[in-house]
Amino acid sequence: MDTPLRLRFCIGTAMAFACGKSGSKKRNSIGQNMVKSPKLNTTYPLIPLASQKGFAMTRFGLNYCSLWRVLTLLLLIMVSPARADTPFMRLGLSAVIIGEQQEMIQRWRRYLEAHLHRPVEFVQRRTYQETMELFRDGNIDAGWICGGPHVGYPAWQRLLVVGVWKGKPRYQSYLIVPAGDTTTRSIADLRGKIFGYSDPQSNSGHNVPVAELLHMGENPKRFFGKTLYTYSHRKLVEGVAAGVFNGARVDGYIYEEMRRYFPALVAQTRLVSKSEDFGFPPIVARRNLPKADFVALQTTLLNMQNDEEGRALLGLMGLDGFIAGDERLFEGVAAVLNDIKKAGLAHDR
Repeated sequence: MDTPLRLRFCIGTAMAFACGKSGSKKRNSIGQNMVKSPKLNTTYPLIPLASQKGFAMTRFGLNYCSLWRVLTLLLLIMVSPARADTPFMRLGLSAVIIGEQQEMIQRWRRYLEAHLHRPVEFVQRRTYQETMELFRDGNIDAGWICGGPHVGYPAWQRLLVVGVWKGKPRYQSYLIVPAGDTTTRSIADLRGKIFGYSDPQSNSGHNVPVAELLHMGENPKRFFGKTLYTYSHRKLVEGVAAGVFNGARVDGYIYEEMRRYFPALVAQTRLVSKSEDFGFPPIVARRNLPKADFVALQTTLLNMQNDEEGRALLGLMGLDGFIAGDERLFEGVAAVLNDIKKAGLAHDR
């Protein structure tokens, strides 16, 4: 809330509290005049000062009001912590986390708020393109994304932290097929079949299999009988389990987390092969995020492993912790992206 509006709100609230008999009839009408803050998407009461009926004025001040009550309450309101005046830290979430873990996400939000001393809002979009445009337009401060868009859009964001999974800040792309398929040994065996992709900019769910086919001398646009995008690694696993897809490449971290949370579902698939190691999907910050905000968020994430609640959250995420990392972790991701760019098959803009 801006300063003049907040002052008006405080004065009006104090007057409503302090007024006596003449204001009691109209007190229920207060709150019907509302103002909406465009920053916080929150509605606050806007109380006119001298024009509100029931607040009679004299040349000396308020009639039927105790002046000391007005001044005391006004002082208490003005000096008390004002959460509404603190801007939100907006964090983007993408397909690199299991979206159904809402309890964990809300618990993580409360943890971040407690350590950052400001409100936190998670923002989720269907595609990486939409998420990256939020970075471009300054509509999110940080986000957990994939290595593909991270190396594809260096002007819009920069590395904040990298997750450590199973002792290292790396993961793999898994080639999976339905459990009933006992013959497929590689992606070459899926020629003419239905293949699932996650997102056009996903490293593990799109770029890796496309580059794999290019290295085989195949045309990725013609190799499969049909391809479909799910924009979710979980949906890829579900599609393979149900036989909708004859195969797919998925984020190995997501696959293993689903094995932990949904073992019956994952049991309906078969892991065929794993790719080389790639840098773990990073948490990044928008390029122009103020240094103080960058340091505060980075420090909070790096220190999660040092307190009980932080360790509990990391356990729910299946991570050992976070490290600062560096861009060398994503050289493999960049090499894959360059391969498909040369073939004119990249989807970044």
